Amino acid sequence: MIGNNVVAGKLESLRAAVRTMLTQLTVVEDEDIRGNYQGVLERADSVLETGVNRERKIMADTNLSATGQRNAIQALWKETLSALEFVGKKATSLQEAASSLRAELFAIPPTPKGVDPIMAYMREAEIRAWLSRLSKAEVLSKYMVAAQSGNAEMIRAVKLAPGEPMIEPAELDKIDAERVRQTKVKETTRLDSLNTAADALASLSAAFMRSLSPGFDVNVKPTPPARSNQSLIGGGHPVAARAENF
Repeated sequence: MIGNNVVAGKLESLRAAVRTMLTQLTVVEDEDIRGNYQGVLERADSVLETGVNRERKIMADTNLSATGQRNAIQALWKETLSALEFVGKKATSLQEAASSLRAELFAIPPTPKGVDPIMAYMREAEIRAWLSRLSKAEVLSKYMVAAQSGNAEMIRAVKLAPGEPMIEPAELDKIDAERVRQTKVKETTRLDSLNTAADALASLSAAFMRSLSPGFDVNVKPTPPARSNQSLIGGGHPVAARAENF
């Protein structure tokens, strides 16, 4: 430590965290997204490498007083933090892509081509009337079969039911998630990868912010990247901004 609120070695610690993340790229399964994720990490590593080298020169400069070193390092942190803003922006864009893909995968099936919308509505109303005479367990069972077989009429009848839901939203999410996983394997892998990469980069961006912003005197590490396994249920992962103190 060379002065109030200045901890030497922060940039080196952050770079070590980034380089660790570069050894864990396989948590992002989709090849294209993994390459994109890797590119962001490599760019961040380059920015931090430059910062580390400059920080070492400042620390070794015998012409600088303690105050001069502190001011120079704080200026370096500010500049480096600005140069790393792209990490947070990329996390946001990945999460937006994940939200868009999830909405597409879980969209209510359209009225079949060639079917009159009014006739389709009447048919769906008939299905709802029939389901209303069944127990909740039977309704759930019927919907599970419909989801697995792609029965658009049944799916629309249940999801577009007015008033109280015919199936609890949490149960509906689970059934739809299983349907998507079985029928849209490539898209599911992409969605999981988008969420995994977004979470990891958001955590990294938060670590940069908390470590390098004025007024902090702690080193911060990002949450280690982990493969997403909940992205199909309950709306997917929000972009997390988690960080832990060393």
